[in-house]
Parts: sequence; C-alpha cells; structure tokens
Amino acid sequence: MSDIESLRGGGDGASHRRSPSLFKAAGLGVLAPVIAAFAFGALAPAAAQAATTGTINGSFTVPSGTHDPQDINVLLVDRNGNAIAPTGATITDTSSTAATYVINNVNPGQYYVYFSDSTTGDNVAPDYYGDGGVDNISKGTVVTVPATGGAQALATETLAAGATISGTVTDANSASETSSHVVAEPVNATSDPDPQLNDVPATVTGGTYTITGLPANSYTIRYRAAGTAFNLADIYADGTGVTYDYGSATQYVVGAGSSTTASFSVPAVGGISGTVADSTGGALFGVNVEIYDAAGTVIPVSPTTAVDGTYTASDVLPGSYQVEFEGLAASNLASSFYGGSTLATATKVTVASGVTLQSINGVLSAAATIGGTVTAAQGGAEIGGLQVELLDSQGNVVTSAFTNANGTYTLTGVPAGTWYLEFVGGRAYNGQYYATEYYLGKGTLGGATAVKVTAGQSLAGINESLLTESTTLPGLPKVSRGSLSGLSSDKVALKFKLAAGSGPAGYLRSFSIKLPKNVSWNKAALKKDIVIAHDAYTYAIKSGRLVITFATGKKTVSFQIKAGGIKVSKGIETRAKARKIKSEAIDVSATDTTGKATSLSFTVKNPH
Repeated sequence: MSDIESLRGGGDGASHRRSPSLFKAAGLGVLAPVIAAFAFGALAPAAAQAATTGTINGSFTVPSGTHDPQDINVLLVDRNGNAIAPTGATITDTSSTAATYVINNVNPGQYYVYFSDSTTGDNVAPDYYGDGGVDNISKGTVVTVPATGGAQALATETLAAGATISGTVTDANSASETSSHVVAEPVNATSDPDPQLNDVPATVTGGTYTITGLPANSYTIRYRAAGTAFNLADIYADGTGVTYDYGSATQYVVGAGSSTTASFSVPAVGGISGTVADSTGGALFGVNVEIYDAAGTVIPVSPTTAVDGTYTASDVLPGSYQVEFEGLAASNLASSFYGGSTLATATKVTVASGVTLQSINGVLSAAATIGGTVTAAQGGAEIGGLQVELLDSQGNVVTSAFTNANGTYTLTGVPAGTWYLEFVGGRAYNGQYYATEYYLGKGTLGGATAVKVTAGQSLAGINESLLTESTTLPGLPKVSRGSLSGLSSDKVALKFKLAAGSGPAGYLRSFSIKLPKNVSWNKAALKKDIVIAHDAYTYAIKSGRLVITFATGKKTVSFQIKAGGIKVSKGIETRAKARKIKSEAIDVSATDTTGKATSLSFTVKNPH
C-alpha cells in the first residue's frame, strides 16, 4: 500500500464537526488549530482594521432527512482556510430542507464561506461555497467585501449527502478497556483539500461504529482504546486486521451518499520485557526502550527502565519487532539493539497474542568516538560547517557532528561495531559549496570504506578531502532560514527555505529530508501538517526520508511542517527538557530538473 500523498498547499486540518467554539456539537472533542496555505496568500492586515463592515448573505439546501437546516454551521474563513470572526451566521429555515443565512459585521477583505453539519445522526457533507460540491477550498468562490462595505448576496448552495463508513470491531481486549473509538482520516487531499477537515471520530459502542457526513474521498481508519493501565494507540485497519504502519493501512474510497463497511479485528495484545545493564552487569536506570515493527516504524510504546534495570512494553500487537536500548549520555554509554549493534543486524523477536515476551535484555557498553579533519581536495583548505554522519550498512543515521572552523569533527556516542561515514556536502563557512562523499572519496554508500571501532575506543585520523561544487552550476540549491523546534514536547515543527541555483536549468524538481536519530515522521499527521504554499506536489516516505516531488520545476520553495507531523522518542524528549541538546542537524538532498542531486544541511541550536 503506497503512502504517497498529493497536495496543493497544505496545513493543519480540523474536523468539520468538533469545535465548541465554532460548532454546535458537544462532547466530540476540540477542534485542532486550523493552519493551511493555499493559492491566494494571507489576508491583508488592513482589512481587519477597516472601519466599514459589510454583510454576506445567501441560502442553502440540505438532503432530505436532515434533522433541521438550522443545524448547519455557516462559517466565514479567510483565504488560508482559517475560521475568523464573525465565526457564525444567523440562519432562518424556509422549509424542512432549505434555509437562508446572513453573516454580519464582516470586515472588508476576501473570504470563503464554509458549510458543515455537526448534528449527530445527520449525514451532510461539508462544502465550500461555489466549489461544485467537492469540498475543495481551492475550487471555492472567493467572496469579496469591498472597503465601502455593503451586502454581498450569494447564490444558493446545494449541500450533498455525506458518505458513511461503518463496521464491526471484534476486540479481544475489550475486558481491559473503558473506551474505544475509530477515526476516519482523509487521504487524498488533491481531490479534497479542506483545511477544516482533519478527521472524523466515532465511539465504538457494543462492538460497532458509524461515521457519517464524510465528503467523497479516500480514508484510513485509525483505532484507539484506553482503560486503567491500558493504552492501545494509533493503529490502523489493514484489511480485516490492524497494523501500526500507516503506509500499509487499507484506504477506503467513498463517494457522496455512499455506504462503506470497514470491519476489523483487534487481537489480544502481548508485551516485551527484560533488563538493561552495563558491561559489568550493573542495572541501568532511565534507559529508554524503542520498539520497531517490521516496516521499521517506531511503535507508540516506549518504556523506560526502572531502578532495577527492568522494563515492560505493554499493549503490543502480535507481530515481529526489533528492540533498541538508547544510550545514556551522562554515563557515556552507547545505544545498542537486542541481538545486534544496529537496526540492520538486530534480532527479530515475535510477540504472540496475550503473551509478554520475557528476557529481551540489553547491555550498554562504553561509547567510542571517531574524529578527523575535513579539507578541500583543491588547495587543502580546512572546511568548517559541514555535517559528518555515522551510518549503518542500510544508511540509517546513528549519530552526527559538524566540522568546526578548523575542519575537525568528533562523533560521540558511537557503539562498538562496523560503520560508514558520510561527509555531507553543502555550503561551508568559507562560502564555498562542496560535494557529498563517503569515507575515502567514494560516491555511494555501497562503495564506502567501513570503519570499525571497539567499546570505549577513541579513533582519530578519519579524514576526508571534498571536491568543490560551483555556486553557479545550474540547479545547485541553497538552504536558508532553517529551524527545528519543540523536541521537548510532541509539538515539533520544522521549516526552511530552498532556492535553486543560477542558470537556465536551475529549477528544483524534488527534495528529501533526513531527520536526526530518534526523531521520526508522524505519517498519520503529515498530510495535514505539511505546508508548501502555492505549489502542487506529492510526498512519500522512502527509507526514512520524506521525499517531496513537484509537478513542475521551482525556483524557490518555502517548506514547513507544523507541530504534529514529526514525533520524538521519549529519550530525546527527556534530554531536550533538560536542555542537554545543544544542536541538531537536518540533512536535505535536492534534485533539479536535469536530474542533478545536491546534498545540503543546516544546524539548529537549542531546538527545545
């Protein structure tokens, strides 16, 4: 199952039925902040300060069987999809299926009008005025209130019946749960970019659920259950079963007014337990344990060892996993995996239904260091400001560092084992651009020379000479205004600006991003959290990298991931809260329309 998404613009989404401040529904949660970027740009600040206001009025019809037209919310939203004051309209029924509305005290400016129904049991799809019934803000009609105010009379909007997804949840864990619910998450934002629509929830009652009012689109079904000392979070329906991997989740395609069945079974959960010690057998307290599923995704279960070194990962779905024991920086102990030194070599363990797998133990040994000097191949000048990454045989980043002003670097926290070094090219302190190389001048990871270290070893002299890249080469990009924030919470945000190089072929076609270790993509949230204003693009997760591909070549790209699209492990969150993370590096690789690829990077100081 592909996890590629197509987007135009992007931003945080919000359910069309769950905001006490905007909608009439009660007890259905709180609307997430509505953050989006679409083709019209931001609303002019002067509009909010204008002294003369106007009105917007019109009418709408609802499908037969709707409880009451007055239950429809008619909202004024700005050109980025954000609901703004005045947030509601005065609605007057004219029949059982029709009503008129008026929105008063509207400041001069340009807006969209958004319709949604929050009534439980009704089945009306959300819609933007003038979009032809496809719930697409980019196809909606922009309503302009001039500086002189006045009344803007709109044509009748015909609201369509929403789609329904319902099913049965056969849950082997129900005795341990006090609540469970499902969420329909929209997948295809090309056909349905609605920044108000994030997900639509339903409570599982008596083993069944029904979600109504969905616009035509593709959806994944996410399941979550909770109870006393029980938490099964962020799993997805995959055929008749469930999975942690968003990329393999079943996508349900629904049409207007259609009914779709999505039934699935949740097996009895198991667990993983063990003890973590140092090389002398001493118990280690505070070690974070990360668990990877078969797709290489860190599952939302991350225990920490107790004072006696023991841990238990509870509520784990049956399946195959690999276990990582994160290092303790204060003790100079390196990370390790159960049965191996890397994810690529770690032993796979199998969790069975209702069984806690025991004795999955870890040993942390003294970390090694690797250091050297990076110089220019032409002239031998020392190169400062470039990133050096330590990789395993599959290209996963273990740790990284930057060269200082005299070209030297030191990689710390290195586990004993065999590794590969990538010297990431880009713009150095001296203003020159350099090409990416692997250790001893190799162009690919497969041809790189391996470096082997033992526990506690200090390995020096791992030097590299880099070739220059001209700043005038067509398509050679530059990265600027980069930032990463929120590592101390689950509100992690990332942004930067890419600019193509000079020359007739200097247009960007795609770029990819590799995050630091223990920072990963939240696949379920990316669709709504990626913000690239004005551009049509697709995205995918490939080998842990987020890959953005544009429909046409771009000269500049302003990229942003709002808080939620990136998640962190408990270990790095704890270190960030303690202000122990001085900097983090973001690796970016860009490809121009001629196929030339260039590696860049930027460093963020104190990304707390």
